[in-house]
Amino acid sequence: MAPKGCWTCKDRKVRCDRGLPTCSNCIKTNRECRGYGVRLSWPTQDDAKRSIVVPVSQTCRRRVRGSGKVKLVNASFWDIEMHHNLTTHAMENRKIISQIRFPRIVPWCPHNLESTDTELVDYFSSVASNSLAAFGQSTATIKRALIRMALVENTPSSRAVLQSMLAFSQLHRDGCQVQTYKYVKSALRNLTSTANANMTKHQAAQHMCAGMILCSAHILRDWDGPFHWIWYICSSKEIAKTVGMKWLDSESDALVILRWVYYHDVLSRFSLRHWRFRAGAIERYYATFKRRPTFCEPIDFPRMDASAFDVLHYLLQFFTSVANSSDSRYHSEEYREKMKALKEAVMNIPTTKIVHQDDSTEATVATDTLLEIYRLATLIYLERQSNNFSGLSEEIATWIEQALPLLAQLNGYDQPFPLFVIGCEARTDEQRDVILELISRTEAISRSRNLQYVTHVIQAIWVQDDLADGTLDYSNKLDSIFGAVNILPSFA
Repeated sequence: MAPKGCWTCKDRKVRCDRGLPTCSNCIKTNRECRGYGVRLSWPTQDDAKRSIVVPVSQTCRRRVRGSGKVKLVNASFWDIEMHHNLTTHAMENRKIISQIRFPRIVPWCPHNLESTDTELVDYFSSVASNSLAAFGQSTATIKRALIRMALVENTPSSRAVLQSMLAFSQLHRDGCQVQTYKYVKSALRNLTSTANANMTKHQAAQHMCAGMILCSAHILRDWDGPFHWIWYICSSKEIAKTVGMKWLDSESDALVILRWVYYHDVLSRFSLRHWRFRAGAIERYYATFKRRPTFCEPIDFPRMDASAFDVLHYLLQFFTSVANSSDSRYHSEEYREKMKALKEAVMNIPTTKIVHQDDSTEATVATDTLLEIYRLATLIYLERQSNNFSGLSEEIATWIEQALPLLAQLNGYDQPFPLFVIGCEARTDEQRDVILELISRTEAISRSRNLQYVTHVIQAIWVQDDLADGTLDYSNKLDSIFGAVNILPSFA
């Protein structure tokens, strides 16, 4: 502050009358009054009281003036801590300081990335990829495959994967921004430029990668239509069907992506089965095409070698063969035998451990508990739907008693389908408390719109069960509550 006058009078070393808005001295001498506020104080060349003034040589002045951009080396708290540690004379007085943190860099990349894009790639690798829905293989496995597909070369197909990845990261970190649409538009442009019947198998895998990342982006945030995410699954299936799947080997990145497509495809059947708007909304969407698209028809995926994919395989069989009670097939002996065989097949799935590589330690992580929860949820849903059964039974009660303790011991659970099916069966306050506590633990570590949807639907079903005098029809209850929203939910 300048307590005795304005800064102009202080520099002139004359008395100031502290007039407002400017002092009388400055007005009389026609000088700029610098006011009475706080200002930074810098030493002048002729200031003898400031001993820290260092004379600057003419050579140094010319060097600084001639350089187009001055480069600064910054000192941080870590540097000061290290200095103090090094200048401590007694070795016993030295302490272990925090580790130096070097900035993470993207490995060799054929793309000319801007700094913002590099940050988004790093964000995808470290944070956003954890939001990718996966079952039977870890998100780390999917992440590594996607990054390899994006950075392996600089072609339109690889650029499509990269731009899709950037869009997903931006959406996850900042929400829907203008730049998000630019990334998506660029990805679609690159996909269109190479979409033809003569694409190589490697290009086909990259197309599936880009499509599934965009699918995940639509699921993460409902930002461009109520059910657009399902079309990316359909296009990925069509690509796999066109190119063929016999070329896939057990260690390829393409097989990792195909398993990812398979998981989303199976669970999308559950959503479409109970979404009330499926007939009207999707038919209206079909009307926007000159020719009705047929690329979302079922295809034969190769059988996956894992207990987790056995569960998905039998779920897919159920969705493709289940009949409503009004259907003439429903009362046939052949249909009942088929449903019984499916149920027995799920019951006999071996409880061997699904093993995948953890991203941080590369140690094997056993997830047999997660598989058992999925298997029990599948059994409950098959029993409810195949027999149109809405009441209580000893079998369902037993499966619930087996599933709830498994859920209670988890730190988090990001699989919407089993959580929903088992949650709908919770009747007592104690059972519902297990579900709500698990959801709370999961929300603390996961940013999933699916989880929010599942939470609201489960609570809505509990309310209807409590309000009903008797037992509500299971299928009608799910259809009605699913149809209360105008978006197609994903349970993957």
